Amino acid sequence: MAMNPIFVTGKCDWAKLIQPNTKYDKHFWEIDLRLEDETTKLSIESIGGTVKMRTEDYLAKGYEDAPFGYIKCKHTTENKNGPRKAPMVVDSQNNPWDDKLIGNGSIVVVKVQPYAWNNNGRSGISLDFERVQVLDLVPYAMSEDFTVVEGGYINPEAIQSQAESDIPFGN
Repeated sequence: MAMNPIFVTGKCDWAKLIQPNTKYDKHFWEIDLRLEDETTKLSIESIGGTVKMRTEDYLAKGYEDAPFGYIKCKHTTENKNGPRKAPMVVDSQNNPWDDKLIGNGSIVVVKVQPYAWNNNGRSGISLDFERVQVLDLVPYAMSEDFTVVEGGYINPEAIQSQAESDIPFGN
């Protein structure tokens, strides 16, 4: 039974849309999408999709709107018919995406295609996607894990290297 696609708008997390996730044997593009309203949550659940919860512990990680429901969407790089195209990503005006990495908290619309699966006696509904529209970009940035601590231990080799680089015309 073919299911109709659902357009879901929300803040995204862990968007791997430019390059697929290759951490596992099966490679895929993926995106987690926070569900902003109860209606969307109910529409996903009504077709058998899974809505996961991020709880209060996410408040400590900087997620101001925790707890919240979210869906995980994946698009495999290959299926039984061979290689698949990458999901299409466009900006708010439907222009092609410029390959900027999409940071957590960006507001996007995802065209979610639910599909039924059955494997080794287990079955369920998974959420594939083929298109993502970025409405409000939060640029991806590597976070600094540590801050400089004044008066703390300093690697002596780093001091020597810095001193050598400060010498004009030095070797």
